[in-house]
Amino acid sequence: MKTTGERIKDIRLELGETLEDFGKRFDPPANRSLVSGWENGRYLPSPERLKVIAEVGGLSVEQLTCTNSLGERIKVIRLEKGMSKTEFGKLFETTGSLVNKWETGQVTPSESRLKNIAELGNTTVNRLLNSNPLSDYSTEELFQELKNRGISHETTDK
Repeated sequence: MKTTGERIKDIRLELGETLEDFGKRFDPPANRSLVSGWENGRYLPSPERLKVIAEVGGLSVEQLTCTNSLGERIKVIRLEKGMSKTEFGKLFETTGSLVNKWETGQVTPSESRLKNIAELGNTTVNRLLNSNPLSDYSTEELFQELKNRGISHETTDK
């Protein structure tokens, strides 16, 4: 599965834009270095910029930021809130060093901290722990969503 940065780069390249051109899509514009930082995973765009990128890429923000690991999902929540590791740690009565261990997958937060992180990220613990956001839905709910979008699905009925 691709990272958010790789998806951003794919969108930019599909548009045939340079780092500079892509940065001009935003108000205020993002410089070449910042766009490169997004693509290389050093930074996460602000929520407003994520919305613009998702829109031009034909994705939802959730699809754009869907990540592989619990640590990456925690990092996305922290960065969306514009917090340093130290600031984020203070919310959960811990250190920036421990937040770093969560984000790099060295340590998993306690159950109570997972609940609080999920609440901060406006999600559920199940979604935070599971990289497949569709896992919360039944097969019938998924088929209903396909129907709502005008997409037919193959059936075994003959």
